[in-house]
Amino acid sequence: KNGIEGEVVLEVIFGTDGRPEEITVRAGPKLFHKEAIKAVENWRIEPVRSGNVLTKVRMTIRLRFSLYG
Repeated sequence: KNGIEGEVVLEVIFGTDGRPEEITVRAGPKLFHKEAIKAVENWRIEPVRSGNVLTKVRMTIRLRFSLYG
């Protein structure tokens, strides 16, 4: 059967604790926006250091979705 597919592009700013502080949808089908944000809200990254100082990180994340029925 045919399904609905799409890629959502998010811009995420991770704080010094490695947790997402800001999540912005940059592109992709509106149908998948809410689930993409919900998925990334639970992500954790290794905190990034610049020398001995923890720093925030901006990342572009692409999530691919497929719905088949």
